[in-house]
Amino acid sequence: MHEKLREEHGLQITYSTLTRWMRKLGLSLPPTTRCERVPDEPGAEMQHDTSPYKIPLGGVTTKLQASLLYLRYSKRRYLQFYRVFDRFRMKCFLHRALLHWAYVPKLCVIDNTNLARLRGLGSRAVMVPEMEAFAKSYGFAFLCHAPKHPDRKAGEERSFHTVETNFLPGRSFENLEDLNRQALEWSTVRMEQRPQGKAGLIPAQAFEHERHFLQALTPHLPAPYLLPLGQPAPRYQPHHRKASSLEEEKRLRAMAQEISAYVDFLLKSPGLQRHQCLRRLFAISRRMSPELFLCSARRAHRYRITCLDTLERIARLYLAEGQGELFPSPAVDEGFRDRPTYQEGALTDLPDLSQYDTSSHDPDDPRPPA
Repeated sequence: MHEKLREEHGLQITYSTLTRWMRKLGLSLPPTTRCERVPDEPGAEMQHDTSPYKIPLGGVTTKLQASLLYLRYSKRRYLQFYRVFDRFRMKCFLHRALLHWAYVPKLCVIDNTNLARLRGLGSRAVMVPEMEAFAKSYGFAFLCHAPKHPDRKAGEERSFHTVETNFLPGRSFENLEDLNRQALEWSTVRMEQRPQGKAGLIPAQAFEHERHFLQALTPHLPAPYLLPLGQPAPRYQPHHRKASSLEEEKRLRAMAQEISAYVDFLLKSPGLQRHQCLRRLFAISRRMSPELFLCSARRAHRYRITCLDTLERIARLYLAEGQGELFPSPAVDEGFRDRPTYQEGALTDLPDLSQYDTSSHDPDDPRPPA
């Protein structure tokens, strides 16, 4: 296209300008399409997701996680808030919601969250065995939607918009228990009788029809539980868990004010992997003397260097110039000569080393014989 404009039409235009105009016209990007179209069938699926919120509790703004379960056909909802939402709390939430409905559909559509997904994405996702067994005991299965296609659970996303525009405005909450009490009343009582969408569907009435296509749950299902205290720790840990670097950061900052300032500079750098950088910087500090590390960090901070490989080259430069020591000097107690064990050993006879004086000498060894 660039050649045709220049050769056939005589338009002298730079290539970057041409591509910018094409992007504005939408000619260089593929059209955005829905991930898939699924018929709205009774008893087919429910949708679950979480969303973070900052909500005043008793006058103190608190960061919480909202967990919402949405029954797609009848548009029933179940909403609760948590300070921390992990795998165990996800099971507790689903247990309470499903027992409240007393029915369960065949599928639970979720995003690619690691709370339920072990590996893979979308339809190829493999669930965590623990969560797969939990879902099987209730009669449903988890299904991850395609990556970057939250429209697969559009009803769930719309429900969170309703939470932001209908539930939270104009309400006050004394504490988390009061918030969850009002959230339960709003989602399971008020919204049950309110017409939904352009069709004016009332969830309570639609559910009376849908429940004939759902699997009934026994009210005596055991609730999720954790192992009692005092049990041995698991032998294996997840491979990709995030290990904290607070201890390394604390020790680095305690070395000197200049090093603490350099740590602040590193942590403000865009694209930095915080924990990996702090652990490596602390490992570098252990491989050289405090004076050499301080000089190297001070120079790296002066020239705004974020690459730790360059920091190590600065240290080698100082060593080449004879301005530092690679290894820290060991702490030696100068009173070792006064120890009884040293004085006792000082009175022993010297060992006989004469057998080494007559040892044969390798002619290829360039060193002189002993």
